Amino acid sequence: MYTQDISYDESKQLINPLYIDVRSPKEWLDGNIPGSINIPLFNDEERSEVGTIFKHIDHATARDKGLQIVAPKLQEIINKVDKLSADKTIVIYCWRGGMRSKSITSLLQALGVNVYRLVGGYKSYRSYVVTKLSEFDYSKTFVVLNGMTGVGKTDILEKLQSIGYPVLNLEGFAGHRGSTFGAVGLSSINSQKQFESLLLERIHNIGDTNYYIIEAESRRIGKVIIPKEIINSKENGIHIMVKASEEIRTKRLFDEYLKDRDINDLLSDIKNPIDSIKKKLSTSSYQEIQQAIANKDVYKIIMNLMVDYYDPRYAHAIKRYSSTSYEVDATDLDKAVEDIVKLLKGVEHEYIN
Repeated sequence: MYTQDISYDESKQLINPLYIDVRSPKEWLDGNIPGSINIPLFNDEERSEVGTIFKHIDHATARDKGLQIVAPKLQEIINKVDKLSADKTIVIYCWRGGMRSKSITSLLQALGVNVYRLVGGYKSYRSYVVTKLSEFDYSKTFVVLNGMTGVGKTDILEKLQSIGYPVLNLEGFAGHRGSTFGAVGLSSINSQKQFESLLLERIHNIGDTNYYIIEAESRRIGKVIIPKEIINSKENGIHIMVKASEEIRTKRLFDEYLKDRDINDLLSDIKNPIDSIKKKLSTSSYQEIQQAIANKDVYKIIMNLMVDYYDPRYAHAIKRYSSTSYEVDATDLDKAVEDIVKLLKGVEHEYIN
């Protein structure tokens, strides 16, 4: 058993690779290799403490403090990695492939656990992502799902992806629904770095294709900016207008936002977003929404926001598209997916090269 350094490109050729990120939880959340597991040597506070010592005292003192912090955790860390290595090929990384990953891989090597260390750490992986995305061919045809809020576009994308279609779920990569209320009820909103990692991973997983299916999005989703090349391809793509009644859309939004959530938590979470768009609502609609909040009438809140805020903006955005457009009824989402599949088969030869 031995430890060896490996590049990210080389690591992808390993059998069943599992990436273990030994950075602090905050570092990991800011950006990581998709599918990686965070087994931190330091928690966020400990990392800050060691960093302060390194900056204001010296390297040796910081190293000694680090060893003092890590020593009591070593047995648990070793047990976790050893268990995971039973059916996975372990690749360990830190920020730059330095002290943290080197120390733990050296120890695991001494104990007979076969692991690899990622050369250059997350920093080298990040450079890989940026390079690959810059080289990507964005000239492929983009099939774009349009429709009013609540119509079920995300559900349709997920269903299409599950049956093998080349879907790029941009909102999923962003961890955000792409609207003023897009973060409500969501626990993890991704950084730009993580969005780009997930986008590249999905592109690689799709492999060779003549087209991609996306949802119509603005340039910004939550914290992230969509590559301008995707926006340009979207504008010139094949557009599918997904439609459903206000009643159905309201019910879908109600189910989505209250899924596994307490109504009081939801009402608390939407207060600031509603206040942020107050000037964009009619006075009567804003007053009705406030009364509905007092009455805990979520249906009424959703209906007012759809009619007075979301729908006019979607209608204005849709008018921009002059390219090929089709309509699909999403009253039944499964039937909508069937219709889109039939549509795709019909236009592939005519529009998708």
